[in-house]
Amino acid sequence: MKVAIVRYPKLELFGLFTDVLEKLKKIAEVEELYGSKDEKELATQLKGFDVAITEPMMPRFGKEFFEHNNDIRLVFVHGRGYDNIDVDAAYKKGVIVARVPGWCENEAVAEHALALILEGAKKLWKARTWVSNGEWEKVGESGGYFLSPSIREMAICVIGFGYIGSRLARILKNGFGAEILVYDPYVPSGKIKEEGYTPFEDLHEMLEKCDAISINAELTNETFHMISEKEFELMKDGVIIVNTARGAIL
Repeated sequence: MKVAIVRYPKLELFGLFTDVLEKLKKIAEVEELYGSKDEKELATQLKGFDVAITEPMMPRFGKEFFEHNNDIRLVFVHGRGYDNIDVDAAYKKGVIVARVPGWCENEAVAEHALALILEGAKKLWKARTWVSNGEWEKVGESGGYFLSPSIREMAICVIGFGYIGSRLARILKNGFGAEILVYDPYVPSGKIKEEGYTPFEDLHEMLEKCDAISINAELTNETFHMISEKEFELMKDGVIIVNTARGAIL
């Protein structure tokens, strides 16, 4: 079996897992390469390989790739999102698409989302800018600018209640006592209620109540531009929006 580790410049996520790569090299012929952003060129690069293990987001394995490559039988995405893979085109070619949602990623992204919510709620970005610029007096003269509600007084809305969204919800509820509202049409309301959160079947109804919103959904045809002009009009003024998913959801 011949396996291609398809890297992409500036991502380099595979560099974090050298021990795993060494194990893989013991059971397969492994070659590491930088994948072209041109799908036809990428198809040529991967001729003769059975498996492609790729980084999330880039490069793209789209319709043109599968039209020009007849060797790849499995595309493995190293990460949770797989929007750089045209799954329909792969299916028509008989190619299996799989992903590897790592446990460490769940914790890291949930913690990052929490940090961004705190950053927005406490306006730390503004204080940091003033201090970094040596404008100390602005902090002291800001009056009530930095007064903010406690996290436990906020209604925090979680869109997407998978591994990351559910982990973030637990941190916010158990650690801060926040009120958690959840929208995920693929998770039963009963399960969300069992964990002590408030489920919503109507996204628009939930958005009207949010003080902060965390987007944790996968990018699909269904979630593309899920949050758009109409949704922004429903939100409270000053709502905090944190998107640790894909940009195209907004």
